[in-house]
Amino acid sequence: MLYRLRYLWAFLLMAAAALLLHCLAIALPCPATAVVAPVCASPWELGKLVFWPYLCGTLLLWRLEPENSASRGGHCAALLAVTFLMVILCQLLWGVIPLWLLFCAAVAGGMALYHFL
Repeated sequence: MLYRLRYLWAFLLMAAAALLLHCLAIALPCPATAVVAPVCASPWELGKLVFWPYLCGTLLLWRLEPENSASRGGHCAALLAVTFLMVILCQLLWGVIPLWLLFCAAVAGGMALYHFL
């Protein structure tokens, strides 16, 4: 059961980690939290909002996959691709689509990129 829903579990972990990062930036505004949490609403800063949660979700996803199909290189490539996808989506669709929907689109794109390629 856990194996079949691994993408859903990874997505839920990513969403929870992104929410925690956002709350961390609001609750503790200091240089240490500015390294991992987005400080301002620029596309480059919002790339951090998807990079660290996707890294956590990728670790879970890699752990839940069967041993013969686990590819660390594919996860690393998807991690970089999802970060750049978030930056591009923010630059193109900022103010048109809500931020949470941009996050969902970037994460879904990264998971689809890993799964199908």
